[in-house]
Amino acid sequence: MNPMTATISEPAKPNLAADIGRQIGLARAAKRDGDAVGTKNHAEAALNSLKSVELNYENLDWRQLAEGDAQWLLGNMAGAEKAFRQAMVAAPQQAGGYQRLAELLQDLGRTDDLNKHVDLCMKRFPKEPVFLKLFAVQAAANQNYNDAIPALAKAFAAQPDAETADALGTCLQNINHFNEAALYHHRAMEMDPANAAYVLRFGLAMANTAGGAEAAMELFRMAINLNPYLFDAYAYLGREYLQAGRNDDARRVFEDGLSRAPDNAVLNYHYGQFLQTTGRAKDAAAAFDKTIAGDDEKAKSAAAFLRAAARGDTPERAPEAFIKNAFDYYAPNFETALKDNLQYRSPGTLLTLLQQPAVTGVRDLKKQKARVLDLGCGTGLMGVIIKPYSDAMVGVDLSISMLHRANEKGIYSLTRCQDIQAYVDEMPAGGFDLVTAADVLTYIGKLDELFTALAQKLSVGALVAFGCEKLPEENQGPGYVLQNTVRYAHKDSYIRALAVQNGFDVLAFQASPTRQYASAPIDGLFYILAKK
Repeated sequence: MNPMTATISEPAKPNLAADIGRQIGLARAAKRDGDAVGTKNHAEAALNSLKSVELNYENLDWRQLAEGDAQWLLGNMAGAEKAFRQAMVAAPQQAGGYQRLAELLQDLGRTDDLNKHVDLCMKRFPKEPVFLKLFAVQAAANQNYNDAIPALAKAFAAQPDAETADALGTCLQNINHFNEAALYHHRAMEMDPANAAYVLRFGLAMANTAGGAEAAMELFRMAINLNPYLFDAYAYLGREYLQAGRNDDARRVFEDGLSRAPDNAVLNYHYGQFLQTTGRAKDAAAAFDKTIAGDDEKAKSAAAFLRAAARGDTPERAPEAFIKNAFDYYAPNFETALKDNLQYRSPGTLLTLLQQPAVTGVRDLKKQKARVLDLGCGTGLMGVIIKPYSDAMVGVDLSISMLHRANEKGIYSLTRCQDIQAYVDEMPAGGFDLVTAADVLTYIGKLDELFTALAQKLSVGALVAFGCEKLPEENQGPGYVLQNTVRYAHKDSYIRALAVQNGFDVLAFQASPTRQYASAPIDGLFYILAKK
């Protein structure tokens, strides 16, 4: 809420108050219409009328609220703040002054002052929906959803409205409670069916629920019909079509959106992925160029990485934002896609290698359980297989959505949402007996830093079990290459050289497929190393 929607409390002189309220209302209307002169004239008229109101303790609160609204409309923020604080002093048990000041501080971006003020408001008015919502907004901005969600739930129970339902759904999505989020987004849409943004966010929730893809697509189509200029809806609908293998539908949606906004960064990012997936690398690079020219820094870094793959370039590693966003999106259907559609084999292959005599001679996991670090743990597919051989197990992954599903399995003693290099750099020396990395090195090209850190932190006899995609030895380059699948492949000679340089013995090795892609097996390399 802001001075555009505020109202005056009951005054001592109804006729004068009505005139002041009318002038402020006209000023609001002029501001909405972009009429600066009208806004100024009507707000100043309200202030002139207020001069005739005799100040006393009975009218100070409503008078100062009206003055604050007029000053805000005139752009005199200091005057507005002073008036709202006077209203708070005059009527400390009335929420009006507190509410207006909170909205002013929010409008000014004074985050620290707003946080302190909202804390005060919550102490004085703990059940007031407007303050519960403001408190929740601040908590959510700090990713403190444990406080934000209960506050929004209380506000919605006390005063149900579409805005609160939508905010609650969004917070629930941020902690991966997609089914519950969908219920609140549905309520928001029921309360305000013409709001395309509410429909869009309902679609995002459904896209992350099991079996919700068709419903999500229908909601994205509905959002576009409500607002043809809501370009995120085109991007998400095209993405869903692509995921469902409906490439012609995806192309039509992207082209429809881009016909309205050819330089839209989000649309071009998803269109670029579509083009890259369908083999149009040059066109994909051009689409990513448009994303890079935009002002979304996270999208820029991800687009630059995808453009590198489209051009045949090889950066040293995938950016964190790209990995996080990709796997947060894939998480709901990740295991089904890997096991059923892509015939994912890496965890089973690594377990077989760990049971070879050359490995059990160093550490026999059947006889001596290990403290395990599972790097790039995802939803826990490697963790499930290695759990019977572990005393304790830590899972590390950049995707909070993947970790949510891993935690549901109850296999990890601890999970951390962090870059694997950062975690290894920070972990205490000698803390793990076995490090696994089943399918994470496909997102890191240059492995030198990771091998060095592992060598520094692991004790003699500790094992490292990992897989990567195979790069033929005749390939020209530094030992790794970024493929057009946006996954890295590595040379066996490169891996073995890193092992020697960092004091590891190769105890076991196997060259075999990691999974399927486009109905063909992807050649892989699997290793068990031991620290010397």
